Amino acid sequence: ERFRPDIVHLSAPDWTGVAAQRLARTMGVPVVASLHTRFETYAQFYGAGLIRPMMERHLDRFYTGSDTILVPTPPIAAEFSAKGLGERTRLWGRGVDRDAFSPRHRDLAWRRHMGIADTDIVLLFFGRLVREKGPALFADIVDAVRKGTEESCGTAATIRAVVVGDGPERRWLAKRLPDAILLGSLSGDRLARAVASADIFVNPSITEAFGNVTLEAMASGLPSVCVDIPSGRNLLRKETGMFFAANDLDAAVAAVRRLALFSDLRTSMGRAARAASAAYDWDTASAMVLDAYHALLGTDTVSATADPGAASALRRNRSAAG
Repeated sequence: ERFRPDIVHLSAPDWTGVAAQRLARTMGVPVVASLHTRFETYAQFYGAGLIRPMMERHLDRFYTGSDTILVPTPPIAAEFSAKGLGERTRLWGRGVDRDAFSPRHRDLAWRRHMGIADTDIVLLFFGRLVREKGPALFADIVDAVRKGTEESCGTAATIRAVVVGDGPERRWLAKRLPDAILLGSLSGDRLARAVASADIFVNPSITEAFGNVTLEAMASGLPSVCVDIPSGRNLLRKETGMFFAANDLDAAVAAVRRLALFSDLRTSMGRAARAASAAYDWDTASAMVLDAYHALLGTDTVSATADPGAASALRRNRSAAG
């Protein structure tokens, strides 16, 4: 009886989320559900494509059973609106620390220490090493770009692969790209340096709901090459990145190769990406959640400008919801 929350906020539609949702209903407590990844896309990466309709039905039940649904992008909000859930759907954007992720962390001395020449082009994979994040496609892109560069320039030595992240696919990727630099999970200054010291960010994942890693690469001054999905389109424009259709290896390779061959294009896109990242800050993102809470409870709303302390407090605790 001592546990009487005002709101139950659920961040995942797994069995613990469903159990918490049921408990909240029993207690008469309103439920907020936030969408962080496209779980329905996972099945195809584990030989279970036939169960996707079942997964989609489960997700529909989960979100329909919530009083407020927080989604990261307008295209996803439109999807929920088309299902008749528009009135309970609200945007919850994301932010990036532009001091932590910045071009000023680019470190040529570190690159040389890692065996990367100043003239090498570093393709960055940044994320969990699991099948659904696309490490297999990343490896195919690296191989094909190298082959094309060798044919056009007479050498394949200029294309390097750097991987930031860890997970069950690390051993497979180490065998698939034996000369790749696998840095594992990084944080703080080491993460900032590794990201900013790359040349092109490649995001082959189709499961992103927002694409935090893309935003962090943008803030670090990198041009991005991403799968053409709503999360990528929400962040990138033609002056900050390039897109390729899902599973279209030729298009992905053409985009990466173009950036690899033209340094002025990389520079202009990187600068534009850095500038575009300024539109995303955590105080505003946190205020969006706080406003959703107040709207659900029928209390006064709080904006980042009206009460920066409250928004900052929520920002410091944002990981609890994700």
